[in-house]
Amino acid sequence: MIPFSARTFVAKTIRVHSIGLVEVSLDLDFGVRLNKLISVSGMSAASVPERLRSSAMHCLVVLLGGKRLIVQPDPECRLDWGRLRELEARLFLDERVFGSPVGLTTNLVGDGSENLDVSMYFESLRDTNFSVDAVKNTLNRKGGDL
Repeated sequence: MIPFSARTFVAKTIRVHSIGLVEVSLDLDFGVRLNKLISVSGMSAASVPERLRSSAMHCLVVLLGGKRLIVQPDPECRLDWGRLRELEARLFLDERVFGSPVGLTTNLVGDGSENLDVSMYFESLRDTNFSVDAVKNTLNRKGGDL
């Protein structure tokens, strides 16, 4: 897993391509936006049993679809935007969540807000066999904590 770094970008989900691969619109500041594929650190389809992949993908679409995100690139990665097709990064949900889900972090961007580490939360969904209801509960305050 990529360690925390100070370099972050605000983004919005365009499309969840697969488990561990998300297309986002990155805000590079000064009105510049760039669509980029993000390879989410710590998440891959190979780590999910084949029988659960459809459910896992559904959970990711519900969790990330159209949502605000914080993208934290690998600190070792050189950000050559013109040549870089896919960026390996940690991904954090920058939306309100309810309860105390696994992966909830504070002060990621220094404003005191809470953000949800997508990889950690996704891993915790394994205990529910990737129940989309668990994701809905986290996003909509309809149930207990994960």
